[in-house]
Amino acid sequence: MAPYVREGLIGSAFQDTRRSEMIEIELVAVGVAAILGGAVNALAGGGTLITFPVLLAVGIPAVAANVTNTVALCPGDPVPLPALAAGVAVAG
Repeated sequence: MAPYVREGLIGSAFQDTRRSEMIEIELVAVGVAAILGGAVNALAGGGTLITFPVLLAVGIPAVAANVTNTVALCPGDPVPLPALAAGVAVAG
């Protein structure tokens, strides 16, 4: 996607340098963050602290990064349930 010129709020033109594809190092960074974030989220919660900043760092807009992060980490939520149920059965 070629850069284009867009008018700013005060009328000055600036160049929009957004691109539509990720380079290899960004894909690796997002993949590693996904694995670490999923593991942290399954064990103790808080995987968002790893994944969300990486999504922002590679240039994904904040709202899209938030939605992507929420949807991506949801499947890991039921993973610790059997261990929690076993702990409740032992304690109860």
